[in-house]
Amino acid sequence: MFLKWQLQKHLRTFAQQPQEEQARLVSRLSEDFPLKPFLRALQNEACREAAITILGRIEKAEILFQLFEVSEAENDPALRSALIEAFSSSPVFTADQHLIALLRSRDPQIRSFAFERLRRQGRPATFPLLRQMLFDRSGWHSLEEAAQLAFELGGEGAVDILAGLLDDDDPKFRLSLLRLLGRLESDEALEPLHHALKDPDPKCRIEALR
Repeated sequence: MFLKWQLQKHLRTFAQQPQEEQARLVSRLSEDFPLKPFLRALQNEACREAAITILGRIEKAEILFQLFEVSEAENDPALRSALIEAFSSSPVFTADQHLIALLRSRDPQIRSFAFERLRRQGRPATFPLLRQMLFDRSGWHSLEEAAQLAFELGGEGAVDILAGLLDDDDPKFRLSLLRLLGRLESDEALEPLHHALKDPDPKCRIEALR
């Protein structure tokens, strides 16, 4: 295991090392990743660029996800930007379960990154995972973004997710869900729209009629 000072020494000289030495360091970090020291390295301006480069070469998405989880307790914009750059450069950080978890981040930049990558990938498997994670609404900082993602992906899965959120206590959120359901122009959306005619909020009832 690397100590903090050892890791930072390697990172400061990483760009000057031969490719063989760089590959050896990446391999070593892949097998025994120093989570907390690496997080501090991402916060260190002198080490940040090399740290991001290494994260892009590590072929274990779980390491990036662990960094994200630890970083949620940090209030450091530079760290978040570094993580987004690492996520973007990683060819392995594409699993839906990781990206949907990022949608729950308290940081809007990280949520935006996850939203765009999930939207571009557009895989059918996204829907059941998204639905499963939405069952626990307490962990979300923006349910609106999850609903918008379902709408962007479209199809029956979108109707299922949007309709499943219509029991939310917030009438403004229910109103936005009804607008998305209406824009889907899907026969499957007719039933939840009809049910919303009994919504306690008058604006929601009017939207359901449109």
